[in-house]
Amino acid sequence: MLTDVENALSSINLNDIFSSASQIANGQSSFDIPSSILCSDCVKEAFNIINSADPSLVQQANVTGELTDACGASFLSA
Repeated sequence: MLTDVENALSSINLNDIFSSASQIANGQSSFDIPSSILCSDCVKEAFNIINSADPSLVQQANVTGELTDACGASFLSA
């Protein structure tokens, strides 16, 4: 999965990951993530884990809406 992200966006390091995660969480993402990565099982499971741990974070960043728009309404369903 990480190599897929690197191939799509460019070489990344740990600082890039934390910076990007922070931007995404705050709705300030400045890059487009290809749907082949965004709509992956890995992202779906990460969403489920984060949503279970802190639903307010998901709501604040409108992650549900963004994922549904990008991946379709059934992406986040069980």
